Amino acid sequence: MQDELHNKLAHLKEYIKELDSVAIAFSSGVDSTFLLKVAHEILGDNVMAITVQSGSFPKRELNEAIAFCKKEDIRHKVCQVDEMKIEGFSQNPPNRCYLCKHALFEKIGAIAKKNEIASILIEVNMANEESKFGITSETTEQLVREIS
Repeated sequence: MQDELHNKLAHLKEYIKELDSVAIAFSSGVDSTFLLKVAHEILGDNVMAITVQSGSFPKRELNEAIAFCKKEDIRHKVCQVDEMKIEGFSQNPPNRCYLCKHALFEKIGAIAKKNEIASILIEVNMANEESKFGITSETTEQLVREIS
């Protein structure tokens, strides 16, 4: 198990090394914090964290994201999104997470492009291959294609 984890980390680092610059969707959760820390270790100032502030994102977590980036000296942008203005979101459909993620990734993509960031990295925990509110490996790939 330990060797497998070391191999995965080495693979992640090699992948990130191939990228010129990255913007990371940063929620201050464990997964995005790990991804941001590794990317910053590899690419330094060519990394930008982007946190989306919304009605469903707790202020405490936003403050944690800001504090982490300040402490680690990581470039950080915070942008606003109103989920209730996302078409279809307020009807609470089964794919509501997909709708929201799509809007968030479009916003992150625009910020990355404006800041001449070459790539966007997002963490998606796919430990459970079952769809979580419309988010699957297929819809994640679709999101990435749509914002590229």
